[in-house]
Amino acid sequence: MSIRIRVSLVSVAVSIGASASLVPVGTAVAPVEAAETAEARVERTIKGKAITESSGLARSTYSRPVLFTHNDSGDSARVFAVSKAGRTRAVLRLKGASAVDWEDISTGPEHSVWVGDIGDNGRSREQITVYRFTEPKRLPRRGRTVKVATKKYTFTYPDRPRDAEALLVHPRTGRLFIVTKSAEGDPGIYRAPKKLSRSSTNTLKRIADAPLKITAGTFSPDGKTRVLSSYTTAYTYRKFAGRPASVTLPTRRQGESLEVNRRGTEVLLGSEGEKSPVLAIAMTTPPS
Repeated sequence: MSIRIRVSLVSVAVSIGASASLVPVGTAVAPVEAAETAEARVERTIKGKAITESSGLARSTYSRPVLFTHNDSGDSARVFAVSKAGRTRAVLRLKGASAVDWEDISTGPEHSVWVGDIGDNGRSREQITVYRFTEPKRLPRRGRTVKVATKKYTFTYPDRPRDAEALLVHPRTGRLFIVTKSAEGDPGIYRAPKKLSRSSTNTLKRIADAPLKITAGTFSPDGKTRVLSSYTTAYTYRKFAGRPASVTLPTRRQGESLEVNRRGTEVLLGSEGEKSPVLAIAMTTPPS
């Protein structure tokens, strides 16, 4: 049975443009004014007993309704493939990886999947880590485990350690972005070098300010839209430039994940907790 939840929309934007200049750091960015009401529905419920703190969502790079997720800190280095029915179809164990504080997951070009070990509540990590692996063309069934080869990349901020929960990878260029989380102060959007090194630490570059308390981020499948979210609000950008549109999100137990569906028509919202629902809200065209 379809469950629908009413949410108050401040406005949601879908990007239709090409690249533009970024907002200068320190520039205040205000959301677009309010407009309409949207509905949310339960797209699937994550039923796997091992998934107790879903902290990221990523669509499959193949034409299948699988979503990838992982637990927050405290689990081993594994990623779960969740079917449309909410069951764990497969468990992907990342060879040579560790899990300090996994916070987000994103898919990129060439069937790549990226996992962000980027959490740092104490702001004490001199380096953070992102792991990359190739999504298997065929997934095992019935929750079986398969080991996947993994590439490791380390990153550092240009000034000091920061906490982050949002990892975005452009689906066409593969460019990586990390958005820091802060309840006050100066949260920012950071871009990784165009060419990543595995033999040395990659320095992130701050390119724009971010809204407060960002917990997740993603690109639309065509790469033209960026979506960031906090526990209560989602911000949709044409680029990381200009004013984002914003939408008030439905109440979740602890909303730390989001993804855009394969058609680019809905934003999928996840939360922590056992048997957590994945909600879907509509994406709409932004004002000019």
